[in-house]
Amino acid sequence: METVSLALSGEKLLHTLLFDTNIVGIFLWDFDGRILQANDAFLRLVGYEREDLVAGRMRWTDITPPDLLERQAERIQEHKKTGRLPAFEKEYIRKDGTRVPVLVGVATFGEGGNQGVGFVLDLTERKRAEEEQRAHVWFLESMDRVNRAMQGTNDLERMMSGVLNAVLEIFACDRAWLVYPCDPDAPSWRAVMEHTRPEFPGAFALATDMPMAADAAEVFRSARAARGAVLLGAGYELQTPAHIAERFSIRSQMIMALLPKGDRPYLFGLHQCSRARTWTKEEQRLFEEIGHRLADVLSSLIAFRSLGESERRLEAAQRLAHVGWWERDYETARVLLSDEVCRIFGVQPPAFAQWQERWMRLIHPEDREKTVAAKEISLGGGARYDVEYRVVRPDGTVRMVHSQGDVIRDASGGPLRQFGVLQDITERRLTERRLEAAQRLAHVGWWERDYVAGRWLTSDEIRRIYGIAGMDRDMDLAEWMKVVPSIIHPEDRRRVLEAGEASLRGGPRYDIEYRIVHADGTVRVVHVQADVTLDEAGRPVRQFGVAQDITELRQAEQEVRARQEMLDLAQKAARAVAFDWYIGARESENRWSPELEAMYGLEPGSFDGTYQGWKKLVHPDDWPAVVAAISRAHQSADVAAEYRVIHKDGAVHWLRAKGRMFFDAKGQPERMVGFMFDVTDWRHAQEALREKDNALEMARTELARVSRLTTLGELTASIAHEVNQPIGAMVTNAGACARWLAAKPPDMAEARSALANIAADGKRAGEVIARIRALTKRQAPRMELLDVNRKVREVLAFAEHELKTHDIVLRAELAPKLPSVAGDRVRLQQVLLNLIVNAIEAMSGVRDRARELTIVSRSDADAVVVEVRDSGPGLDEEGAERVFEPFYTTKAQGIGIGLSISRSIVEAHGGRVWAASNQPHGAVFRFSLPVAQEGAA
Repeated sequence: METVSLALSGEKLLHTLLFDTNIVGIFLWDFDGRILQANDAFLRLVGYEREDLVAGRMRWTDITPPDLLERQAERIQEHKKTGRLPAFEKEYIRKDGTRVPVLVGVATFGEGGNQGVGFVLDLTERKRAEEEQRAHVWFLESMDRVNRAMQGTNDLERMMSGVLNAVLEIFACDRAWLVYPCDPDAPSWRAVMEHTRPEFPGAFALATDMPMAADAAEVFRSARAARGAVLLGAGYELQTPAHIAERFSIRSQMIMALLPKGDRPYLFGLHQCSRARTWTKEEQRLFEEIGHRLADVLSSLIAFRSLGESERRLEAAQRLAHVGWWERDYETARVLLSDEVCRIFGVQPPAFAQWQERWMRLIHPEDREKTVAAKEISLGGGARYDVEYRVVRPDGTVRMVHSQGDVIRDASGGPLRQFGVLQDITERRLTERRLEAAQRLAHVGWWERDYVAGRWLTSDEIRRIYGIAGMDRDMDLAEWMKVVPSIIHPEDRRRVLEAGEASLRGGPRYDIEYRIVHADGTVRVVHVQADVTLDEAGRPVRQFGVAQDITELRQAEQEVRARQEMLDLAQKAARAVAFDWYIGARESENRWSPELEAMYGLEPGSFDGTYQGWKKLVHPDDWPAVVAAISRAHQSADVAAEYRVIHKDGAVHWLRAKGRMFFDAKGQPERMVGFMFDVTDWRHAQEALREKDNALEMARTELARVSRLTTLGELTASIAHEVNQPIGAMVTNAGACARWLAAKPPDMAEARSALANIAADGKRAGEVIARIRALTKRQAPRMELLDVNRKVREVLAFAEHELKTHDIVLRAELAPKLPSVAGDRVRLQQVLLNLIVNAIEAMSGVRDRARELTIVSRSDADAVVVEVRDSGPGLDEEGAERVFEPFYTTKAQGIGIGLSISRSIVEAHGGRVWAASNQPHGAVFRFSLPVAQEGAA
């Protein structure tokens, strides 16, 4: 600043213009070191009061630091000599002893004068900004140096050596080292690598396994528990063990656990031996960032080294995962694309000059701008290249890709090379969309609690299930915890909250059903499961779970229970009880129902389940006939016997057993299943008929009544068969659904499919029961015009899961434009489903050929014919004739009722059903139905 000659007319004007209204510090001085006057801004700057100024306790020589006095004297001499002095930076000593950086401009009053004025600006904020900028530049330069050391080689040892050498110089410390494994529970550890300054020899015996001592384990444990750097030494909470510090001259340490993927943790550390060091926050931040980067690179190199063991497997993995690599070399102007990248783009390997323009043309127009911007930002030193975009192949197909890449730079920061990977994620994105749709269909959604960030994240389906669709997908966790109790049903609230707290404390897994109440009063039942992720200290970090709306499932289960109770009532009305009897090694598993025990005159739970126990209950005179019936069953598998039992009160009851015997793989009898009928009244009627010829008419009436009861008993067996199919399917699908949901991660697609099957089978069971009720009321079948092909497709949809499970190839050869038939929809569906299920079961043992199921529909004169062909073991001539007889079966686990029922249904519709051998393998079942007459309904 040049000297400004001031000619002021008076003291009052000087104060007004320069002192009182100026925010810049201003003071009047003389060359003798006195401060003659100063404004408030200057006094605040140096921390003095006006009383200090008035009392003469302020001199500019006193507020100048001693180390700057010599330079100050030089400036005074220059000022006196030249009459001018440029603005300069210096520091003042404040009254409290602290220093403040300032910019000073001075001028004298008149040429050669002894007094002048000074203008002072506070540079504190500017200096702080400059320091922060220097620290940031130091951080970036240091990270760039470390990154170059990491990226300069794919050799793990050379990379670590380069990083430790760079770290040693960046931090100006005395040792930099890596130890493996950082595991306090390991039996030993070793120093992988160490770089030191010459004056401080190495502290570790490299590549030598050291036993895990208690003090070393404690250091490892502290590093593993911390989220970043751990400081040891004077002034810090943790101390280096005294004997180690003394032996290796360690004054201060900074350590950090590295957690590479695919390997156990490493311990990364620095030693300061020459002095006790206070590590700055900037140094800690840089150290942590280097540690994280080193962990990432270790992960990459470990994976790279493993994958490098077999390039063939790598290429195969790329093809399977639709992942390829690409490289741009900006020095040689070359571009390299792996075969998989070329396949993804649908192009041949191009030249670099051609690739940029061609690449731009291949990017979907709507994604072009963001993709190019991501590339330019990464090349300019900004964010890492990481972008998803669509590719339009030359043939017009569109693929979604995810591309990532890193830039290797020269010493000046210019890009040398860019290497990246590209993955075809088209199927993954389609799967995600299908999963979202499946969640909507299966009423399943996901939620996540992030206890570190304090956030609660949810899927759209969760908000729909809980009736909170208006809330954000991502919201504050504390706010959600205030909302959730009001959603849970009051009677379930305490149980739910206690289960959640127990899981967070490491207790049982969170798995609970409870009711929720929507704002409109609607009550829904949900099943919620979740897993908790804990940190090293056992504190919850994250909780991820799924919730499913199972309201309809629970309602369906209630309906099934009600229908089962109806079936039980039907059995009681027919005085028939099911039995299931294990033979031989599994005899101990035998359990009789209370109803069966009552037939034998026993108290509930009193039967011991043994063969000898059963023998004691049979009338001695009838036992030989029972043994003979069992022997016949060994040959024919048909169980049929009648015998007497004597109750405790002396009453004699006649029982009839009818069922099937099943055999193990060796042909030995294993199990008998069937129904037991109390035919005492029928027997009494026969005896009365023989003894009372004069009451023949009455006996005939009684016999007819008993015959009806017997018929109803056989009908009960049919009912059990009809209802058992959908009920068994529902139980199987419910078990499968539970397993899919319990998988990690849960398989939502399979769970949704299982729930859809449960709903379909529940509806089918209800329709069967409805038809049974109509039958008991003597109502006619519900006749309606039916499209046979449509019924076939509906039944195939029911059986789709079983066909896939048994690896069966389906062929449907359905003739177009078939005439309609008149029939009961549910009963004809039962016929089709029974024939298809029988075919599936018949092919279950086929191993030497394809399992094929063929469904054929055709028109034949005035009838519609349906054929079900399989490639199973087939039927012999006798079997083809007897297969429709009641309780005749060719299956090891069958009871011989289904085909008999099917024949009754078809014949009731005016049709017929028959069976024959299929060529070259298997059997073919056909049934025909008359074409509906005009006006039929």
